[in-house]
Amino acid sequence: MHTFHKRILTAGVLSVSAWTISSAIAQAPEPQVVTVERGHDATTTTTTKPPLPSTTLPDVSGVDFVALGAQQAQESAEEARALYGKCGEWHDTALSVGWPEAEWPTLSRVMFRESRCSTDAHNKTDPISGSRGLLQINGYWCRPSRYSQNGWLQDKGILNNCDDLFEPVTNLKAGVAIWLYGEHKHGCGWRGPWATNCQ
Repeated sequence: MHTFHKRILTAGVLSVSAWTISSAIAQAPEPQVVTVERGHDATTTTTTKPPLPSTTLPDVSGVDFVALGAQQAQESAEEARALYGKCGEWHDTALSVGWPEAEWPTLSRVMFRESRCSTDAHNKTDPISGSRGLLQINGYWCRPSRYSQNGWLQDKGILNNCDDLFEPVTNLKAGVAIWLYGEHKHGCGWRGPWATNCQ
């Protein structure tokens, strides 16, 4: 679950819990005085019944959760960019799928140049069905060819079709596989598909 989704859910639970508790306190009954008679003696006892649990939820019909989620996502992205630079919101995801930390400065620059950090970027004018997603991976890598009956990325088990590249985790997995291929074959994973010199 994304961080901003967790924040929304946590905020929602806390606000509902606080409302329920304050409502229960406001509705708590006054102490009741009970007189118990035993023969000639009368004993007075003060008791307080516990409040009944409230099952009424606050009215959230006017809350735009889509806008709230978008706002929190923007704030989260800004925090990540302050820490990691351009496209910093994808830093942790990139490392989780195998990108080395040492390559992050180049990766972030390439992502920003290629897609402005947008997962749905699609350059349809590129040859071989265009380029897709964060790293603008070309259709060459996911289309049948004389080298691969299904597609190079399909053979690696990374995706099923080219449009899977719009999914950020898949795009970054595909990107690191292509980068590693270039590293092993040419000594520079950036030069070929992204026209970027290795440092």
